Amino acid sequence: MMEFTIYKNKYHNCRNATISAMLKRLGVKLDYLWYQAGLYYKELPEKLVFSPYYRELPADFKQNHGINYNEEFVVDVNEFTQKLIHLVKSGHHTAIMVDIFHLPYSFYYNQNHDFHDIEVIEIRQDKAIICDHYYQYYGELSIADIRKAINSTKENFGFHECILYYFTLNDYSKNEYNSNDLLKVVKDNKYALLGEKKDDFSYFYGVEDSITGIQTLPIIYNKILSIFKLPQNEANLLLSEIYKEFKDISNSRYNLYIYLKNFSKDTLSKHFFELSQKWGITANLILRASLSQDITSLKDKVLKYILEIEQYEKMSVIKLDCEIQLLSN
Repeated sequence: MMEFTIYKNKYHNCRNATISAMLKRLGVKLDYLWYQAGLYYKELPEKLVFSPYYRELPADFKQNHGINYNEEFVVDVNEFTQKLIHLVKSGHHTAIMVDIFHLPYSFYYNQNHDFHDIEVIEIRQDKAIICDHYYQYYGELSIADIRKAINSTKENFGFHECILYYFTLNDYSKNEYNSNDLLKVVKDNKYALLGEKKDDFSYFYGVEDSITGIQTLPIIYNKILSIFKLPQNEANLLLSEIYKEFKDISNSRYNLYIYLKNFSKDTLSKHFFELSQKWGITANLILRASLSQDITSLKDKVLKYILEIEQYEKMSVIKLDCEIQLLSN
């Protein structure tokens, strides 16, 4: 088995950890890659969406870094598997979206359905060498298990196509990032928090019937309050999903903190570090509530932190605007 280093970063979800691992191996400077810290909220029939992203990653990587985020969508599972094998044998480390239910090394094997990203490193006859950076696993996984895990994303999550992605750096030229890059990031985050719909913003679930920016927070407050009034089982299920998305928002503020530190913006970076902590504490309280037999015992704490977050996010807009003035002079 080839030598391989698992990527570890507790401030990434499974997809972002996988992306970072793949790009780090290609020489990309990761500390300048993650900086989106907006707010987006949308109610779908099957779920509630909370997100910090205001630009889809393929567009962001191409536009601001010259990184080609190559995605393939294939309906037929057998055709998809052959495409995956071809790409890996051609030298592309390739990530795939799977259902964790069918991963034998996972704690959730045959227990819980959830979509998840893993990296395929090598193909050896009827087995693949894979790396699950999020769950820190590096080893073999049979092609048969991969096929089941891929197909299950269609059967259980409503996806019509199987999804893989890999990266090429034909246009990558970001050896150094400068104050112009910083100014663009600061402006974009300010506009995103104000809820402005810039032409180059692209939301995965679209803008129709969505709310963006700090005006989402009173609505989020009321939605969380209404969930605490639901029957226990229904509330627990919703809260467990919201925990993941609040955690992702917390991570986004932490990653912006790291980005700003690279430019020695200590005061502004400290603000986003503190904001990350507040989102993180709220996420953990929501997780505790989702596991509790008495969710109402944590209701007041959760709502208190959401109110504090609202004030901090409003302060973010002011602080970002001040930074824009400094950088523009």
